[in-house]
Amino acid sequence: MIIFVSIYVLITSIFSIWCSYNNKKLYQFTKILPMIGLILVLGVNLFSKFEIFTLLMLIGIILGSIGDLFLVNQQKPLFFVLGLSSFALNHIFYISAFLTKTLTLKPFSLNWQLNPLVIIVVILLVLSYGTFLAFRMKRDGNTKLIVPVWIYILLLSTMVLNAMNVNIVAQIKYNLFIIAAILFFISDGLLSVDFFITKSKVKIMTALVLSTYYAAQCLFVFGTILK
Repeated sequence: MIIFVSIYVLITSIFSIWCSYNNKKLYQFTKILPMIGLILVLGVNLFSKFEIFTLLMLIGIILGSIGDLFLVNQQKPLFFVLGLSSFALNHIFYISAFLTKTLTLKPFSLNWQLNPLVIIVVILLVLSYGTFLAFRMKRDGNTKLIVPVWIYILLLSTMVLNAMNVNIVAQIKYNLFIIAAILFFISDGLLSVDFFITKSKVKIMTALVLSTYYAAQCLFVFGTILK
């Protein structure tokens, strides 16, 4: 199944990226084609064997797909905020899923095994980039977006840290979640650069944003369905 899904996601991702450059109207529909396949795979997996982890990941990826639809028109502030909100909810459900694998038997107690140095590095990167973006938004008159963007950045970084800390025996699943989280982080970083700094003037940015995003969501699904 993973091979079939990989081929499907690869083909639909390439087609979606092509449409983003050559057919904007069609792109509004093709952008979520890879996500539809991933949602169906998770749905089938959940139906065959119910797990709260899979359910939370499924809800998360559905919310991400809704965010995709909004961000097709990301140059319009309202659609950008709606897309940002959808992906914020996406991360909340991903975080909740990862917490089901890291919470111990004691209430609200975490089995925190991540190297403190990694946490410090992530926090410094987030603070540095978040501050830089805030100054750019203020300079460009986008002050109303500063708080929503900061909230989103904090949720994204929390998702990344929890993905790195997930307590899973199978090493391959653990590695997939880490790579997926990092790719998601990179994709959103590139998206913010494209939206706030380069103003969509660098053509290759769309391809970079979409390719890293599709890969991230695909690996999250693979990490979920692998036994």
